[in-house]
Amino acid sequence: MADSGLWRGDQVDICCFARLKEEHEAMLERLNECLRPLAEIRDKQRHPPINPDEAVQSFLQWTQREFLPHLQAEQDLCRPVLTIHAAGEPLYRQMLADHRKLRELAQQAREEMLLLQNEDSIREDWWNTLDLACVWSFQRAMAEHVDCENREIFPKAIALQVKE
Repeated sequence: MADSGLWRGDQVDICCFARLKEEHEAMLERLNECLRPLAEIRDKQRHPPINPDEAVQSFLQWTQREFLPHLQAEQDLCRPVLTIHAAGEPLYRQMLADHRKLRELAQQAREEMLLLQNEDSIREDWWNTLDLACVWSFQRAMAEHVDCENREIFPKAIALQVKE
């Protein structure tokens, strides 16, 4: 993010927060797209069996290529805006704590997906034996986190930036 025109000298361009909101929406859309085949089985909109490999690979790639880099870039972007003001410190700490929790949930979801991919005894009847609770927990937590950042953290960061 820092190299995509979001920085203006020592200041973060306020428009970057609008771009982050757009990026959040796109990330959630891609996450949901990755998980759609599995969610359709869960929601009984699709009948098993389906081969989960494509959904598993798509999710694993999404976490590595998009999710984890986004968290780090977002922290790097928001740190100078939020930590320069005493009022911003708690927001930054909240963001870090949320990101830490999301990383943990993502790792649990990745482990669940790898189990689905690698364990033949589970693969044969996965829709009856594996409820993917970690995957769905991560998906919900990600949506809640994005909503929190978009509604609370980013507007407050913008307000702090405007005060300068």
